Amino acid sequence: MLASIPRHSLPTVLSPPTLDTRALAEGLERQLLDALAVLRHDWTQEALPIDQHFSYILSPALAAYESERLTGTPFGSEDFQAVIKRYTPAGHTFKAFPAQFTHASPSKIVATLRANPVAQDIISTLGGDLAFALRVHVTAYAEDTTAVWVILGVRYRSNEDEEESVRGARHTPTGTPAESRQRTPYRASRLGV
Repeated sequence: MLASIPRHSLPTVLSPPTLDTRALAEGLERQLLDALAVLRHDWTQEALPIDQHFSYILSPALAAYESERLTGTPFGSEDFQAVIKRYTPAGHTFKAFPAQFTHASPSKIVATLRANPVAQDIISTLGGDLAFALRVHVTAYAEDTTAVWVILGVRYRSNEDEEESVRGARHTPTGTPAESRQRTPYRASRLGV
């Protein structure tokens, strides 16, 4: 029986990724925004005010999370924390929920967010100067295997009790006052997700 096993088997060849990860991430992000806007409206009767710049500054965190998942070594967390502290005005609270998936199914991702207490808290947050952020990052590997990272964040004016728990929040840098940032209320039609 051992004689029937070839001594030198051919190496396994994996096909390189063919996915357009940027297009996949952008499309998934749009679908998730639509679904989360409907979900937030169902839960709170409120719109989902999206801050595009806020979403953009969450991007490096997702790349760092994937890098840490692969190497086991955290990368850039201090830089990310510093950016968030600079972007979060004094008296405001920042919350975020990152999650990693091995699929790009919007309905499954939304189901996961609906079931998670932290994500539920973020989606249903009410408050003054409210801004939400959503970012999707897709990394493709051999055989079009993907790692899909989603981060959902919110920034809002804290009440007096919460302010004591927020440490290091700073005013927005000069030239980019919070009032001038574009926050688009995101309303979507009901989806079948």
